[in-house]
Amino acid sequence: MLIRAVNNRAKLALFRATAGLWRDGSGLITRPDDERIMFLPERPYLPTGTLRDLMVKPGDEGTVTGAQVEAALGAVGLAALPGVFGGLDVEQAWSGILSFEEQALLAAARALLAAPEIVFLDRISSSLDKVELLRVLEAFTSRGISYVALGRLGEEAQWFDHGLYIAEDGTWEWDGPRRPEDRDRPGAGASKEA
Repeated sequence: MLIRAVNNRAKLALFRATAGLWRDGSGLITRPDDERIMFLPERPYLPTGTLRDLMVKPGDEGTVTGAQVEAALGAVGLAALPGVFGGLDVEQAWSGILSFEEQALLAAARALLAAPEIVFLDRISSSLDKVELLRVLEAFTSRGISYVALGRLGEEAQWFDHGLYIAEDGTWEWDGPRRPEDRDRPGAGASKEA
């Protein structure tokens, strides 16, 4: 699903409220528990450590193999990364040596490896070009991971099965679901009050 809005604060509020970071306001958000949902901010946080440490979520260290880590990196176009930096177990200051684009791809690879049911993506298209974005979205889809993306008004809606547009006055318009063959045609949404 692609969420678009004239007011970026509306999208950010939805992202933060869904993540449980913002409790102002009223209403109900129903979402999977923390183990089944993952949030990827626009700017990933990459602490100093090994590539394996960055990729494997705490508690899964003993169950995730190096081959699985490398497969997730390859799925997003970062297959060469371990070789460039000495393997999976060499400590690096990743935020200082990887480009913004590589950082976003690394976060997407980590999400693939964690395999949540849903991934929330905050403006992922600001760091990835269309080819990379499509590769990431296809990797999520091929692994059965649904994604919700906060996007810009001009983003290509055909990559998404559903759309939500939040107007300046707080009303919203739902567009979806679409069949794959209908993705090039705009859907007819129903306006609602937020």
